[in-house]
Amino acid sequence: ITGNTANGSYFGGGGIFCYNNSPTITDCTITGNTATSYGGGICCYDSDPTITDCTITGNTAGRGGGIDCYQSNPTTTGCTITDNTATNSGGGIWCGGSNPTITDCKVCANSPNQIVGNWADGGGNTVAFECPECPDINGDGVVGVDEVLAVIAAWDTDDADADVNDDGIVDTNDLLLILSAWGPCE
Repeated sequence: ITGNTANGSYFGGGGIFCYNNSPTITDCTITGNTATSYGGGICCYDSDPTITDCTITGNTAGRGGGIDCYQSNPTTTGCTITDNTATNSGGGIWCGGSNPTITDCKVCANSPNQIVGNWADGGGNTVAFECPECPDINGDGVVGVDEVLAVIAAWDTDDADADVNDDGIVDTNDLLLILSAWGPCE
């Protein structure tokens, strides 16, 4: 879902607009959409969608660049919400009168902020000003057993490739970063 525009001053949803419903949105890429008002990527108004394994990136709105939640409680799981922009508030996600549940999501590098308002942390989230880099040591696009073996082989040294947290020594912190990033790089 890319390159769409919502020009309304009241309703938004450059990519998707959910009004008084509960759609299931799965395995979507929602990118490059614009809303002059709310929800550049997705606008949830009086709705409780289930958003799973979606990439919501590069969207722009007045409020809620990635997702705008007004009187809505979406369940967002396994999503990447990055590089979205809001001119007012909630670059990543804006929540008003809402309490969305966010689980196993990466919400980072949004402007001016990541999440504004109440939300329920289902765990496994990365919410940060900058997105963490993928610690893919062997360059195959997947963090897995090969990275664990590289860290173990370089244990207690200053091996720059295996020192994924760049603190000068390969140790438990590097292993924990590998395990937390397990799976395909996004």
